Amino acid sequence: ETLVTVGTRTVDKAALHYVQAEGNYVLAQTAHGRLFEKATLGSVTAQLQSGDGIMVSRSCWIAQAELGPWPYAKARRIV
Repeated sequence: ETLVTVGTRTVDKAALHYVQAEGNYVLAQTAHGRLFEKATLGSVTAQLQSGDGIMVSRSCWIAQAELGPWPYAKARRIV
């Protein structure tokens, strides 16, 4: 699937840069701007594959494309 639902909006997964939890909302940065939607970080990341990006903290997911080449190919990626 190439589309991700963020609250009431649908975003192309390739355009997603990062998603950050903000209480009962998420802030999603995309190639087209920012979205501030009522949703949970878990509801957004549940739609993503492990190779799409990583959780850098409990409240922030970053797309792999924003990180560049993954230097630790054997490391476990977390979504």
